[in-house]
Amino acid sequence: MHCWSCFLSRRLLKDADKRFVRWREALKSITGYSGLKYIKDSNQALFVNHIVETVKEMLGKVQSSDDVHDRIRGQHIVPQQKVFISFGGHGDDTRLGFISHFQAGLKRSGINFYINIENMTKGYDPEELIMNVRESRIALVIFTESYLSSAWCLEELVEINKCTMSLVVIPIFYKVEPKYVRDGRQVEINNQLVLNWGATDARINRWKQALNSVGERLGFVYANPSSEAEFVEYIICETKRTLANTSSS
Repeated sequence: MHCWSCFLSRRLLKDADKRFVRWREALKSITGYSGLKYIKDSNQALFVNHIVETVKEMLGKVQSSDDVHDRIRGQHIVPQQKVFISFGGHGDDTRLGFISHFQAGLKRSGINFYINIENMTKGYDPEELIMNVRESRIALVIFTESYLSSAWCLEELVEINKCTMSLVVIPIFYKVEPKYVRDGRQVEINNQLVLNWGATDARINRWKQALNSVGERLGFVYANPSSEAEFVEYIICETKRTLANTSSS
């Protein structure tokens, strides 16, 4: 019992020594900060007011710092899930019917998407194209007759085909047969493409390779005279499901 008492006394003294060391370090650390000192017999009310004003000033600085951090964080917000839509060409009548219905359906479903309608008027911008493709999770490629005769659509397709490791690519065949798209011969025989773009053999081969690669993927085929509205709704439902799957993976 006596030995236990000795051990307990030594343990308590040792613990007390540790506490004293921590207290001393805390006192030394706190007193090292610039603070406010009350002078004996001075006006206490003025001293209290001085403390309040100092605290308010410091809170203002903290809030300003938080605002800066919020703005910095805002500049690095990860973009929302985006669907890149590639379709048509100049004079493509799908933009007046099928595409307009498709856009409206995507908006109703709250799906963030990028569509290349502006490129029809302002021309081909490769940097903007690459940025929008790489920021997207899904690419919906809407193949039509006019798609296959549009050089900038085919350039889009080449870029999309490069990103298949990080991008879910879904072809939509609108009033055109998948085998017709995959064949790619119509690209070779289109003299207008060659004249306007100076299409070399290497470029034509890239277009054909992209057509074949994307055209072989599992997608959606619109069969005349089925309901376009139902076709659009089905694609949107599948797009939402795919987005959910890519988010959870």
